[in-house]
Amino acid sequence: MLVVDDELAVRELLQDLLAQWGYEVVTADTGKRALELLETRLFDAALLDMWIGDTDGLQLLRAIQQQDSGVALIMMTGSPTLTTAISVSSTNASGGA
Repeated sequence: MLVVDDELAVRELLQDLLAQWGYEVVTADTGKRALELLETRLFDAALLDMWIGDTDGLQLLRAIQQQDSGVALIMMTGSPTLTTAISVSSTNASGGA
């Protein structure tokens, strides 16, 4: 599973939690790094922050969908809005706060 978030604490928390549940977790702190990882590895799922330092999470989501449409995508954000929910719902990704 790929976890993409620009906040170290969030990446570490998700990595620890998902590892406890038996998932192999790889993290990325930028959209660019996430795309580099996707070029060399296969992932079943990716958890993406809505706001990543170098890119918008929706832009990253769309790039991942083009690169590997088999990856299950889950968007997450610490500040959900109706606009964000509508944007995510149009991409076939799951969303969570």
